[in-house]
Amino acid sequence: TVLSNLINIRVGTPPDASILSPLNGTLFRAGDVFTFPGSATDDQPLTEANYRWDVRLLHNDHFHPEISGFTGSSTLNLATYTSVADGHDFHDNTGFEITLTVTDSDGLSDSETVFLYPEKVDLILESNVADTQFAIDGVSFRAGNIVYDTAVNFTHTVTAPQFVFQDGMRYAFSEWSTGETATTLNVTLPEVDKTLE
Repeated sequence: TVLSNLINIRVGTPPDASILSPLNGTLFRAGDVFTFPGSATDDQPLTEANYRWDVRLLHNDHFHPEISGFTGSSTLNLATYTSVADGHDFHDNTGFEITLTVTDSDGLSDSETVFLYPEKVDLILESNVADTQFAIDGVSFRAGNIVYDTAVNFTHTVTAPQFVFQDGMRYAFSEWSTGETATTLNVTLPEVDKTLE
């Protein structure tokens, strides 16, 4: 008797899955809606039930599952967020990872993944008082001017304090550089950097 290493025997040929569009690395703006048509070839007939879609929002060193195990269609529709009210923002290293997996009746599968990345601009908040502490979408930042990278067309809620105390003096908020007198302002980012003072 002679013992040998285990040998994996695969019966059949796995499918060949493809995401036809958009191209890997495509840039998006907040609110863009994408349609991902998928395609696959195999040595046996495939139906819509053989297609599975998974979408993850990548954010720095972690991710947020957006769509998990969506089956029954060779096409996926994805709407990107327009504000934190309907999802995550696109600050720092962010993007969407879209994976199509096609599994045939033999249980053999193939996957393809594409990545979408936000088209970025800067939201810049400045004050003539150094100790001003701004907030963006309810999150307070260190005192001083802020440069916040984000996606074109994304709407952020920015807030300035009503009063700032510095060197024994009290400074009262007057108005934004846009003329609005409320301390809280909704701002949708244009195609270029946006500065508010």
